[in-house]
Amino acid sequence: PTVAAFRSVGSGGTGGTTPVTCSYTVSTTSISFTASGGTKSVTLTAGSGCAWTASNGGASWIGVGPGSGSGSASVSVSV
Repeated sequence: PTVAAFRSVGSGGTGGTTPVTCSYTVSTTSISFTASGGTKSVTLTAGSGCAWTASNGGASWIGVGPGSGSGSASVSVSV
């Protein structure tokens, strides 16, 4: 099952400026945890000005943070 999902929240460009074309990559598409849980990081690479959100997919026992941002970031996933 998906335990964390990343979503583009759009690309910029208003007021006559050229729209930003955004592309996103993540350092891994799968994370495994032992029965005792823990915290691991996923590196999200995105262009400057490219917004994104990270979600636990509705699973309240999974922590994801930060939940949103712009550009590249390290996102923690904890169970």
